[in-house]
Amino acid sequence: MSQRPSNVQWAQALIQGLISGGVAHAVLSPGSRHTPLVLAMHQAAEGGQLHIHDVLDERSAAFFALGIARISGGPVIVSCTSGSAGAHYLPAIIEASHDRLPLIALTADRPPELQGIGAPQTTEQAAFYGAHVRFFADAGLPESATATPQALAKQALEAALGGDPGPVHLNLPFKKPLWDGDLSAPAAAHPFEVSTEPPLDLEAITAAVTQIKRSKRGLLVVGPGDLGERGLSRAHAAKRLAVLVGRLADHLGWPLLVDGASYVRGEFGLPGALYVGDTLSRSEGIRNALKPDLVLRIGQIPTSTPLRKMLANCGHECTLLLDVSGRMQDPDKVGATVLSGDTFTVLETLIAQLADVSASEHATWGARWSAMARAVEGEQAAMHADSRLWSGACARTLAETLPKGGLIHLASSLAVRAFDAFGGATSAEVQLTSNRGVNGIDGTMATAFGQARSWPRPVAVLLGDLAFLHDLGTLATQGATWDGPPLVFLVLDNQGGGIFDHLPIAAHSGAFEPHFATPPNVDIAAIASPLVSTCVSLSEAAMLRPALRDGFTRPGVSVIHARFSRDSDLEAHRLYWSRGVAAAEAVIA
Repeated sequence: MSQRPSNVQWAQALIQGLISGGVAHAVLSPGSRHTPLVLAMHQAAEGGQLHIHDVLDERSAAFFALGIARISGGPVIVSCTSGSAGAHYLPAIIEASHDRLPLIALTADRPPELQGIGAPQTTEQAAFYGAHVRFFADAGLPESATATPQALAKQALEAALGGDPGPVHLNLPFKKPLWDGDLSAPAAAHPFEVSTEPPLDLEAITAAVTQIKRSKRGLLVVGPGDLGERGLSRAHAAKRLAVLVGRLADHLGWPLLVDGASYVRGEFGLPGALYVGDTLSRSEGIRNALKPDLVLRIGQIPTSTPLRKMLANCGHECTLLLDVSGRMQDPDKVGATVLSGDTFTVLETLIAQLADVSASEHATWGARWSAMARAVEGEQAAMHADSRLWSGACARTLAETLPKGGLIHLASSLAVRAFDAFGGATSAEVQLTSNRGVNGIDGTMATAFGQARSWPRPVAVLLGDLAFLHDLGTLATQGATWDGPPLVFLVLDNQGGGIFDHLPIAAHSGAFEPHFATPPNVDIAAIASPLVSTCVSLSEAAMLRPALRDGFTRPGVSVIHARFSRDSDLEAHRLYWSRGVAAAEAVIA
């Protein structure tokens, strides 16, 4: 590269540097100012070095990229023009930060002489993402940049993939002409590796081993959220985690509670896993009977609020938390001890140091948990045979119907809670994902489309009507032209925010309906039908399973519109909880 590189030459060097460090995907939105970057990426794609995905709107594009990063395990570029375009990345950047997903945000910018004088499509872009990125740099103009593009690429990837992985932001100003007609072959960048192995806190692990050996009633809980592992695909990471978690639970003889959005919710040889923690924790008698003296948590806090309260009541300093970056994920202030470092390595170390522990010491404790869980699961299965259509029935039917190796993406709010409480076991090797970093409903469909781009088998999305409408722009731009695996959106249409019916605000006679439930009063099937391959609207449970099976075998995008009232859904929740609790309480009567 010459001393005074052209815009495209500089962009070529940057993109080649990012590719050399492991970038394999880029998501682009249309715009002029990032022309040098687009041409550099287009050239790399033509040479087989990069997969490009074009997404019209930047908000959808960023969540799409987040989905690719989650499934592939690698860093993903998301690139846009100047002005307000990059501001639309913020929700996905926040989610990526909390879920530790390596997005590389490239925002093109106007040159310094156009800043602050009213030039069109120009604003202050440096502070777009604030504390939510691991690294920020304004590269400066190519002719006056203080760092080489290769050095900048390495800095960005080291931050995105390091001990606390997450998104980074490079702001890249370019002067006109953005392209002078020259597009010669870029110089090859030197490959480099980024160290992603966070250090272990061996002293904390040794102390934890002592605490575990003293425990008489231990409990292992695998929560939702991404674990921060990099360099492994989601499927390989999930299988590895399931093997280690299963070994530890079997070795200790501890009950294993698995969250609805956990890595290991798919049945990866974990026959003893328990999926009914939400119901079991709703009874004071059961909570007392199953009160642990030590909790080992992996991942974020459980989805279930009653389960969280039960775990918090086990006592102060009775929780061990595995977290790759050493984050204190302890909103209930139980005085958790954090075991930092690569989750897989921490588990392997614990298993090795607990070799002299016998599972038989906890046989009675484990049997008590298993008996109560079987009682709840049996009662739920019997009730599921009725004809009622509600969110729990949709969750369970989806879990039972998605074929081996599929993927389920859960929207936040009611969808993830329904699956956690009532979904039960899935087919083998099913992956569960959800944007649980900050628990937002935004970007649900865009994330699913991005995940499906890196997943070979059918993908299902369980989401509410509000989450569906919130991200309708993604369906409008992606649905009709989708050429990936079958993608099925199961929309729980209860005409509004059903999650709020479970909260005290539901008793407010005036404010609840317009400001919390917010019924949209729209015909979802009428909106969705022109945008997808197939749209089915149903109000009977018997129609759901055939519709799902058809969607999982049909090319393109399907929307299954499940209609029921909020009142009937709330009634079904309470009925299933009460009968499940009664069945478990009968075990200890």
